[in-house]
Amino acid sequence: MGYPFIQDAVITDGHIYGVPISVSITGLGYHEKNCEAVGITKDKLPRDYMEWFDIIDWWIAQGCDEYPDFVLFEEIADGRTFLVGTVISAYIDYCQYTNTPLRFDTPVFRSLADRVDAIDADALNAQIKRDDYGMEYNPVSLFRGNQAYHDLECMGYYPDEKPLLLSVVQGGEPHVAADVRLFIVNPASSRSEAAVRYIACFLQGLPQEIDILLFSGNHDPVINENFAQEKSEFEEIYNETKESLKTCSPDERLDLTERLQLVEGELANMDQYQWHISPETISAYQQLTEALFVRDQNILERNSSDGTLEIKSLVQRYINREMTLDMFIRSADEMILFIEAEDGET
Repeated sequence: MGYPFIQDAVITDGHIYGVPISVSITGLGYHEKNCEAVGITKDKLPRDYMEWFDIIDWWIAQGCDEYPDFVLFEEIADGRTFLVGTVISAYIDYCQYTNTPLRFDTPVFRSLADRVDAIDADALNAQIKRDDYGMEYNPVSLFRGNQAYHDLECMGYYPDEKPLLLSVVQGGEPHVAADVRLFIVNPASSRSEAAVRYIACFLQGLPQEIDILLFSGNHDPVINENFAQEKSEFEEIYNETKESLKTCSPDERLDLTERLQLVEGELANMDQYQWHISPETISAYQQLTEALFVRDQNILERNSSDGTLEIKSLVQRYINREMTLDMFIRSADEMILFIEAEDGET
């Protein structure tokens, strides 16, 4: 049986019209240990975007100076581009989840956009440029901008990287958009029974990770078949290095000591690699599905029609502060009405 968020997407009037074959979920993330090190403990993690923006303001004003060994974001080149893009995407998803017509002239969007406009993007970008992390992977960051919630192996290998689920509305529950690919049988097909048999065979051959992502129930963890060999190789390197230290020259001692410490660290954390997908990872993902919903293609992802390109251009002009929030809202809503009218004629 599929998870509730998938059932909601593929069942209409009690009839299944599609069979899921893959799912993709991306969103914000955070490094648990790094956040705790700067005082953002579990009970202080943001629950909505407004609380997240407060943390960003705190970091710009004083956090970056108090904790110079950390940075706010990883893989972010321009702070305002990231924040405005994140808010617009989250708001579009919010409209889809609440089944609300997409209009930007609403109290919900205005409050989000006003709050982003109040963030000192120049100071944030100066910090990004100073730290010179740009688009590089940076394990000393607090937050991640594009975390793959569906990558179960990475969830197990990097347990410190957690999804950051934020509500668009203050005090609300977070809802995270998922993209799902489906097999759909053409109702006009003369070989629909053969198509159904093909789908059944396809589902039986799904990789175990995909099965965990798509279907609820009890799942066995996925074992790392190379674990025993990998552990043995590290133990051999450790023993050889330890023996070499007994007879090495003074010039070699520093390098060998550092090597021994690295191998000791790997061995200490080795148990987490015994699974490709651990029981804990499966449990964490199943809890995450409670916040998921399947979204439609949004207005910024459609084919390159004139309307869609104009919406993207308006977003970029707003990011660049070439137009005010009121100008963006008025122009974007006019363009959405134009696109809807075009759609109604086709």
